[in-house]
Amino acid sequence: MLGTAAWKQSLIRMIHRLAILGDSWAYGAELEPGEKSFGQIIGDRLDVTSVDNVAVPGSSIPHTVLQLKGFLDKYRTERENPDNRYTVLVFLTSQQRHMTWHDRLVHLQPNGVAVPNANVAEHNLNELYYKYFSSDAAHDYAVNTAIVTVQGICREARVNALFVAGWQKIKFWSEVDTRYMYENGKVTCADMLGVKFTSMERGHELFSSSGGHPNQQGHQVIADRLIRWVTNQLIY
Repeated sequence: MLGTAAWKQSLIRMIHRLAILGDSWAYGAELEPGEKSFGQIIGDRLDVTSVDNVAVPGSSIPHTVLQLKGFLDKYRTERENPDNRYTVLVFLTSQQRHMTWHDRLVHLQPNGVAVPNANVAEHNLNELYYKYFSSDAAHDYAVNTAIVTVQGICREARVNALFVAGWQKIKFWSEVDTRYMYENGKVTCADMLGVKFTSMERGHELFSSSGGHPNQQGHQVIADRLIRWVTNQLIY
């Protein structure tokens, strides 16, 4: 059993940089200046040297592959030092979200195109996708192949990859290593906050005034639930 000082020092050795991947919940949308997302709170508690929040509001699970590659490319030279340790914490958003390219990266989701100043063509693309191409099977395929890809890239790059379900429980393929999912993916961040799958929780004490995102107290609740699990995953 490690004493407190040794336990903390082992964490410092284990995590040089922590990257937060995901959508607006992971990004910390609607937090006030000076407030912190659950990933940043976890990084502070573990004395991580640096926390890189590369989450993108309105994003999808497949987009976390690009978020990861951007993070790894940014520190490609630094990662050559074997003493530097890296961990990514991946927030798994709604399975129904998709991404494609239409002049620029466009995120498709059932309640509309989640990009600033979306034009008419992009709104039409969103409508047509969910009318003609979207299906549960297509969502399962996109989500599971993305998670397998993230896990494979991280193994190759010697990066710890940890996952937490956001709003929905996912039907993982057998190829997905659920040992690195919080509660094997059976407990979501929405569960932690005591709400059902939702995008609007106006008036809830743990949500922003718009109801779309956790407030500072909500992020603290998520961080408190995740911190011991993250610690146990990293000390081995």
